[in-house]
Amino acid sequence: MRALSLHRDHAVDAASGLAFDEAMAQLAGLPELPQAHLRLYDYADHAVLVGRYQRLEDEVDLAMAIALGVTVNRRPTGGGAILMGADQLGVALAVPAGTFPTPRQGMSRFAQGVIAALASLGVKAEMRGKNDIEVAGKKIAGVGFCTSGDGLLFHASILADLDTDLLLSLLRIPLAKLAAHGTGAVEDRITTLAELGAGRAELEAALVASFCSQLGLGVVDGEGRDCLERRASVLAEQRYSSEAWLFAQGAAAAGELAVEVRSSQGTLRIIAATQGDVIKSAVVAGDFNEVTPELRSLEEALRWSVLEPGALGRVLAAAPGVSGLAAPEELAAALCDAHFGRMALAGPRRIGSCYIPEEITL
Repeated sequence: MRALSLHRDHAVDAASGLAFDEAMAQLAGLPELPQAHLRLYDYADHAVLVGRYQRLEDEVDLAMAIALGVTVNRRPTGGGAILMGADQLGVALAVPAGTFPTPRQGMSRFAQGVIAALASLGVKAEMRGKNDIEVAGKKIAGVGFCTSGDGLLFHASILADLDTDLLLSLLRIPLAKLAAHGTGAVEDRITTLAELGAGRAELEAALVASFCSQLGLGVVDGEGRDCLERRASVLAEQRYSSEAWLFAQGAAAAGELAVEVRSSQGTLRIIAATQGDVIKSAVVAGDFNEVTPELRSLEEALRWSVLEPGALGRVLAAAPGVSGLAAPEELAAALCDAHFGRMALAGPRRIGSCYIPEEITL
């Protein structure tokens, strides 16, 4: 059936919500069901969802989550840890695997669909990095994807609003350790529909129109839902309610290092999360008044860089504006010294969250 089936849900629980998303992918393209499925929904307050390849213990303060009654689960899609609830719009789009030449190209097209929907509301957004959508340099949404069965599943979380204090109490974000700057530093990097004056209902309508236009499909309401729910109930029980799934880990634990360096903008504290000898994510903090383009460029350049002084120095030298902050070779040496033990190392802690721009991993 060549149509896009639209599903709307409110206050879902994490296990059944994630299971329904994956069921859409597994059944996408079956002759008796619509060609594609789009789901617009929110979670019951609150749920922390870690990315497919993250270590749960590195990402979430589990004791705090239990104390606050916050559900924790793992997405089938990659990326960083996110906080979901009534104030975050979840978007799931499932299509047959052959819809796009590659899954990553599909994710790019999916992201452009979100960007087009925002543009129709007068919000100019753009893709930044591998999986972030930003407005005026601030993140408003993250996207991810995975394959399941013969289908592709695309996820987006769009910030209608955000309880930053709750976020920092639950997620092990390096910025949370900087008590004087943590909340402000996260808020400097995100924006919300509420802040932009954009209506959520209007955005949902725009998303439906955008994806239907992209795929060349008409919309039908809830077609095939009974079949999806039957598959989802199995996935919820066998996978998303399983401790084996919840505590699945990547190949290696994350480490964290921190260095302080003098720069043209004062003393910078660089906190980097590592996997082996690779920097997975980095945050630059300090007593500066705003996160400048040069500081953002430094954070971006450090992601996925190898901790080898010569190679890292060359990466930093090529990054726009970084040489104006500090000598690239000195920055590289400081980070490598910290990583290889010649300065104090923090214990294994974390990889990163969706609110500190992060990678998407298959």
